[in-house]
Amino acid sequence: MTRFAGTILLAALCAPALSATAQSVAPALDQPAQTVSAAPTFSQSPQQSFPRLSGLADTAIQAQVNKQLANRERIDRGARTDCLRSTRTTKAIYSELVRLAYLSPRLLSVDVRTSFFCGGSYTSDNVPYPITFDLATGHELDWHRFFTDEFLNPPADKPSPLLQLYLRYAKLDEDCTAAVNDPSTTFDFWLDSSRKALIAHPSSLPHSSDLCAKLTPIPFSELKPYLRDPLIRQELLAPHSQQ
Repeated sequence: MTRFAGTILLAALCAPALSATAQSVAPALDQPAQTVSAAPTFSQSPQQSFPRLSGLADTAIQAQVNKQLANRERIDRGARTDCLRSTRTTKAIYSELVRLAYLSPRLLSVDVRTSFFCGGSYTSDNVPYPITFDLATGHELDWHRFFTDEFLNPPADKPSPLLQLYLRYAKLDEDCTAAVNDPSTTFDFWLDSSRKALIAHPSSLPHSSDLCAKLTPIPFSELKPYLRDPLIRQELLAPHSQQ
């Protein structure tokens, strides 16, 4: 299994130093009063520590999410160990960045990026493996339920709002625009409270087009017509969104 995280420069730009301090947030407007926290908010290899929730009103869901985070942490640490043992002819490298990107009583997004070389013909750099949870159910968020069909699966005779927004904000050159602007292109997503944006990353491009897979923030305000749940819409578009 291959997992990856960012470079030293990325770590410096994206987050504060590794901290066990909880990140707390106030409840959304239509949520019961509660303060949800998660710690650590940032981690790098070799620790690769995923955050754990506390303060969620539904303790069963909190335990369920924390169990999944612990399992992901175990898998990623195992992937690092396997990678570093995988080759004796060349030096393997593996680094991973784990950052708490969005937290509210309804949603948790973790930005996970990995860089690795475990043998083979090329190095993979800053590859996203994000994870987002629906804290109402305790399961990973189903983006097809989060967004309208029009956003992710528009009719064949209509342009894709997702592709249009991505290309507008990514500002790719002509060649990369041609590579990405295809109905078959799929994306990884996560929510980022500091940018007040959905981070989109084309995940289906061939390795020859890796440089075109630009991490691109799409402002929450642009998503308003495509969010199914009015409470989620209210949360993301609030003047003081979750931090």
